[in-house]
Amino acid sequence: MRRVFDARIRKVGNSYVVTMPSIIIRRFKLKQGDFLTVSVDLKKIQREFDSRIRKVGNSYVITIPPVTVKRFGLKEGSFITVDVELEKHAK
Repeated sequence: MRRVFDARIRKVGNSYVVTMPSIIIRRFKLKQGDFLTVSVDLKKIQREFDSRIRKVGNSYVITIPPVTVKRFGLKEGSFITVDVELEKHAK
């Protein structure tokens, strides 16, 4: 199952992350450590990658690979569209 949402990028330590909406976390019983396939739409340029969900405070986040951040000039506060494949990957 897929879900698409708009999100703002933020910096946590040396990583850039997107916070997942809590409704998606609850509805699909996702938890820290689950792997997801993530497709980021950057002005008609798409980049797909696998990411592990991490819990930061009370939020669940997806880390954006540094190569994607650098290649597309993403910065904290940038808005992106995130398309998440919600079928869990085998660990």
